[in-house]
Amino acid sequence: MSVEFSYDAPTNEAVLKDLAVSNDFKIDDLKQNQAGRISDRQAIRLAIQALRPVFASGGTLAFWLLCTWFIRHFVPGILQIFLFKYAVTGYWAVTLPAIGAFLMGLLNSSRLTFLLIHDLAYGKCAVIEGRTTTSWEERPAQGTSRLWGMKDTVYNYCIKNEYFEVNEEGYKVLHTKYDSFTPSVKLYYSPRSKMMLSLEPR
Repeated sequence: MSVEFSYDAPTNEAVLKDLAVSNDFKIDDLKQNQAGRISDRQAIRLAIQALRPVFASGGTLAFWLLCTWFIRHFVPGILQIFLFKYAVTGYWAVTLPAIGAFLMGLLNSSRLTFLLIHDLAYGKCAVIEGRTTTSWEERPAQGTSRLWGMKDTVYNYCIKNEYFEVNEEGYKVLHTKYDSFTPSVKLYYSPRSKMMLSLEPR
C-alpha cells in the first residue's frame, strides 16, 4: 500500500497579502508602481530609509549635547568644576566619537540620497522579474556603535544577481513561511537608488 502526499501551493492573493504586510506597502502603492510611478507614500518611506544613518548618529550626538547643556545650566557650579576637572577625558572620549559617527553617517547617506532625489524628481519606477531568494549579511552598525566595532544585520531579496534591502519581517516571510516555495515575482524599485518599492507574485 502506498501513501501519496500532496502540497498545495499558496494562492497569489495569499502571497501578495503577506508580502504587502511584511514589506509595508499598500495595494494602492502597488497599482501606482504597475503604472510606472512611485507613490507619495513610498517617496516619504524611501527618504526616511535613505537618511537612516544620519538619524541614528545624529540622534546620539544630539542626546549627548543635550546632556552637556543640562549639566552646564542646571548642575551647581562646584559640581561642574569637579565633573569637568576629573571627567574631561571621558567627555571628549564620548563627544569626538559621536561627532565622527555623525559625519560618517552623513557621508554614507549622501550618495544614496542624491540618487534618490533624482529618482523622486522623475517619479518613475523600474521593475525586475524572476525567482526571489533571501540573504542576510552583517555591516558596521550606525551611530557611535559603529566606532566600537558593533554590527547590524541587513536583509535582502535577491533577483537575477540584484540585491534589494528589506526589513526583518520581509525577510522572514519569504525565508520562513515560503522556504519550500520560492515565488517568481515582479519587484518594483527606484531606478538609480535601487530601493525596493513593492512586489507581486507572477
